[in-house]
Amino acid sequence: MLVAVSYRINLGVDIVETNEDKYLMVIPSHNQATLLYNELFKKECKVELISTPNGLSKGCSKSILFSVEDTKKVIEEVKKSKAQIIGIYKIVTNANGVNYINIANI
Repeated sequence: MLVAVSYRINLGVDIVETNEDKYLMVIPSHNQATLLYNELFKKECKVELISTPNGLSKGCSKSILFSVEDTKKVIEEVKKSKAQIIGIYKIVTNANGVNYINIANI
């Protein structure tokens, strides 16, 4: 018989990660997201390809997390590739959790 045991450790410190210098671009197509990510990576943009957070999109959409400094390159590449974008969101972290504020629709 297998028994699962989990432990919860309280360090007495709330750790909050802020992403004030990053934006999240939601893309409905996995293929478009992968292609766009690869192009941005080639242009030495600081990007990450991630699953879209719950609540921003339904289904299996992907998102690209990118640095604020790369915003101009990202917008240029989106227009060049004619990728379909659901939106670009600013990531705001507070005591209640993470919120996403829509700052652009392309």
